Amino acid sequence: KAIILSLVRSNEQGDLGFVTDWRRLNVSITRARHLLVIVGDLRTLCKNEMWRCFLGFDREMRVLSWQKDCLVDLPPACESLLRLAREEVGKMTVQLPEPAWQDSPLRAIAA
Repeated sequence: KAIILSLVRSNEQGDLGFVTDWRRLNVSITRARHLLVIVGDLRTLCKNEMWRCFLGFDREMRVLSWQKDCLVDLPPACESLLRLAREEVGKMTVQLPEPAWQDSPLRAIAA
C-alpha cells in the first residue's frame, strides 16, 4: 500500500543514471496506493526534466528536508528549486496519447 523510493544519486552534475528511466518512476507511482515517499537529493533531481516535472506537478505535494535526525520544511535554496519546477510545469500543456488499446483488434470484437 505504501512505497518508499530511494533515489541513490546525488552529485553536482545532476547525473542520475538509471534513475532517469521514466519506467522506474511509473512503476513507483502506480504501485503506491496510500503513500509514496521519495528519498533523494532535490538539487540533483531538479536538474533532470522528468523529475523536475514530477516534483512540480502537484502543488499540494509535501516536500521535506532531513535535518539533524528529523524532517523539517525545505531550506530557502531548495524551496526556490521546487518553486521553479512548479512554475515550469505550470507553463506546459499536456497532450495525452490515445489509449494503447485504441488500435487493438480486440476493440473491434468488443464493439
